[in-house]
Amino acid sequence: MRSTIVSVARHAIDEIAFDAQRELKSEVDRVFDRPVKFTQSAFRVDKAKDNGDGTVSGRVYIQPIQSAYLRREIEGGINRVGDPGSGPHSLIVYSLKRSSAGGVPRRETRRLSDMLRKEMSEREELRRAREVLRSRRLAGEHVTHDEYVAASWPGRHGKKQGLFFGGLGGVLGYWRRPDRRVVKSKRRGSRMSTAAGASKAPELLLQFKRETKPYRPIFRYDRVVIRAGNRLPLEVQKKLRRALQK
Repeated sequence: MRSTIVSVARHAIDEIAFDAQRELKSEVDRVFDRPVKFTQSAFRVDKAKDNGDGTVSGRVYIQPIQSAYLRREIEGGINRVGDPGSGPHSLIVYSLKRSSAGGVPRRETRRLSDMLRKEMSEREELRRAREVLRSRRLAGEHVTHDEYVAASWPGRHGKKQGLFFGGLGGVLGYWRRPDRRVVKSKRRGSRMSTAAGASKAPELLLQFKRETKPYRPIFRYDRVVIRAGNRLPLEVQKKLRRALQK
């Protein structure tokens, strides 16, 4: 008789646990916009077993790594530096470029950082070239307009605006510089000048903060699991009745 009860309880718990797992996956699709596989595969089931002390238990749970990321969606609260998903010094709270899932692309910070580092090196090279041109002009040597243009960022890159990192209006992040174009200066003795192009204001590419705005709980993990657990007694009774009628 005991073996029958244990077998019935195990089957009932497994059935309820896998039902809860399917409901949690459906809840992910309902709550999140374009959820990635990492989130969809968060839920696991430990099949029921006889504990040897008169009890039978199984488990449906969120894997540890995904649990850390889903915590704010489940409990609400504020994400701060050091929480899962943050960098060592800041949190990314906005990205102009989006992944296929609607989030921040992987390695976007590294990509922009590498671009900026390369650009800063090139701008320093151009600055030194302009200093040489100014020294030549001060020494009485004729320096052409084309030489000045070649030593400028817009002269070398045309409409490529370039980047900078900093804070504007209290917003810290990577920015795309305003568009500039080369024009001949009307000032006497000046060889080159620039004027605003189509984009006259910097464009935010990636924004950082020390903490996020408060999250509102949107993923009802507890509700799904409790609702599934509430079905367990009735499921055990049904399966036990069938087993005893055989």
